Amino acid sequence: MSEELEVSVEVKREETGWFSKENISGAVRSVMDKDTELGNRLRRNHANWKESLLSSGIISGYVNKYVEALEKLV
Repeated sequence: MSEELEVSVEVKREETGWFSKENISGAVRSVMDKDTELGNRLRRNHANWKESLLSSGIISGYVNKYVEALEKLV
């Protein structure tokens, strides 16, 4: 899902399936580097999704439904 939303990068795995510290470091650097197109795109997409999810009332809607469900239990 994060790939489709373009809000993260995948860390390259070794043949054993494990991550090396070099591969983790490379993935983190690719995102944190402010001079790369990838880093800028991920930060922009992350900010857009954050703004969209927080401003549309999605969270408050879930909280309200949760409170209503708790009230029904009491």
